[in-house]
Amino acid sequence: MASYITPSLTTVRQNIPEFTKVAVADLIQQIETGKVVQKYIPYEIIVRDSARL
Repeated sequence: MASYITPSLTTVRQNIPEFTKVAVADLIQQIETGKVVQKYIPYEIIVRDSARL
């Protein structure tokens, strides 16, 4: 959708299915153990015209 707006908007692309899978597993682990674990979920910044100088 961001590519259809003028100027085209810079966006962040995330793997939503993977993000959801990790979030649910971490929530279950937190409920069971009480421990909070930080994780890095890869993402990609799509630079378009809105961020160009």
